[in-house]
Amino acid sequence: MQLQLSRGILPPTLTLVQACDDASELNSAVTLLLKILRSCPAADLLSVSVGGSSSSDGATASDGNASGNNSFLTSTLCATRHLLSPSQPDSCSGVAGPLLVQLLKTFPEHMTAEAPAAVSHCRQAMVQYDPSAAVSSRTYLGLLLGDAVAKLASGGCSPTTVTSLLEFIVRLALLDVQQLVQLLDAIRVQQPGGAVVAGLAVVMPLWLEHTPDMTGTLLTRQCAAALLQLLQLRHHPGLAGLLVQGQPLDAAAATWGGRVTRSKARQQGGLQYSQVFCPIKVLQVLGQLLVADAEASSNQTAGPNLQHLEEGEWDEGYETDEDEGIQADEHDSPTADMMLKGMAYKGVPLNIPSDELDLLDALIRSAATTPVPEDPSEANDPLLRVNFRSMLRQELGVLVSSDPGFLAAAAAQLGPCREV
Repeated sequence: MQLQLSRGILPPTLTLVQACDDASELNSAVTLLLKILRSCPAADLLSVSVGGSSSSDGATASDGNASGNNSFLTSTLCATRHLLSPSQPDSCSGVAGPLLVQLLKTFPEHMTAEAPAAVSHCRQAMVQYDPSAAVSSRTYLGLLLGDAVAKLASGGCSPTTVTSLLEFIVRLALLDVQQLVQLLDAIRVQQPGGAVVAGLAVVMPLWLEHTPDMTGTLLTRQCAAALLQLLQLRHHPGLAGLLVQGQPLDAAAATWGGRVTRSKARQQGGLQYSQVFCPIKVLQVLGQLLVADAEASSNQTAGPNLQHLEEGEWDEGYETDEDEGIQADEHDSPTADMMLKGMAYKGVPLNIPSDELDLLDALIRSAATTPVPEDPSEANDPLLRVNFRSMLRQELGVLVSSDPGFLAAAAAQLGPCREV
C-alpha cells in the first residue's frame, strides 16, 4: 500500500521540484520527498518508474533502462541538481542540503556508481575537473559534490544554506575522507570575481568558519569527527598548502588603543586577519569545540540562577507592553491581518475569536521558513553515545604525541590562544 501510494505521489512531486520557483511550495515538495525516502525501502524506490523527467534546459529524459533515464534515482538526482544551480535563488536552494544528505543515507552504494547521461546532462555543467585526478568525476557523488561546491562558490548563499550543504560534505568525510579530499582537490569552479579555484579552496574556509553554526548534538559530533579525520590527511598538498583566515591582526587594535569597535574597523576597511595553513586552522577549530563543550558542561553543572515565580508574580526587571504604554491590538500581526482580509475577500466569515489569532498567525506562516524535519533514525547514531570531550582529547592527544612539530607550528602561526 505504501509503495503504491509513493508511485502515485512521486512523479508530480519531482515535477514540482524541477518546475517550481516558489520557495514555500518547494519546501513542501522536498519535505514530502524526504518522508518517502525515509519510509520506503531503497529497493522499492529503485523499482519506481517516474517517466520522462523534464530537465532544466528543456531536454527530456526518455528511453532509459531501469538504472537510467526513467528511474526514480535518476529523476531525483536531476531534481536535486536543479535545486543546486547557482542561478537558483537562495530561498529555493536551501532545501537541497537535507535532500543530499538523505540520498546519501538511502542509496549509499549507488553514489559511487557512474551516473547515466540523463543525470550528467540534466543541466549545464558549472564545474570542471582536473583531468589528472585519480578519482572519477562521473559518479553520482562526483556530480552532486561538484554542484554543491559550485553553489557555495557562487557567493549568494545564506548561512543556513551554507550549513546545510556543509552537512552533506561532513557526511562524505565520515564515509571516506580521502576520496572526499581527492574529489575536492580535482574540482575547479569559477568564483564571482572570475578566479578559477579548486574545490578545497571553496569548501574548507567555509567549513571552518561555519563550524559553530552546525549545531545540534549529533551534527556537532559528526563535524568534529570529520575534522579529526581531515587532520590525518594534513600532509595532503591540497590541504597543507591552503591558506585560510587565522587570527585578527593586532595592527588595528594598536591603532585604536587596544580595542576595535565595528565602526572603527569599518573605517579601516574591516578587520584584518592573518593567514594560516588549513590543517593548523582545523586544529584550532577542534580546540574551540573542546573549550566550548567544557564551558557548556560547567554552566550546566552550576545550573541557572532562576527565581521560580508563582502565578501573578513578576520579576522586577520584566516589563510588559502595558508598562511601556503599548496597547496590544488583536490585529497587530500583519500575517494574520493579511490572511483575514483574504478570507473576507473569499466570503469566509470572520468570526474568529481574538484569543485564537496568535494560533492562526502561527499556522499560516510561509512553509519556506519552516525547518525540514529531522530523520528519526538518527536517534540511534553511535556518535550520540560517545563522550564528546573524551573523544576530542584522546584523538588530539594521539596527534600531538605522534607529531609534536605540528603543534609547535600551530602555536607559532596562531600565537597565544587557549585553543592550542
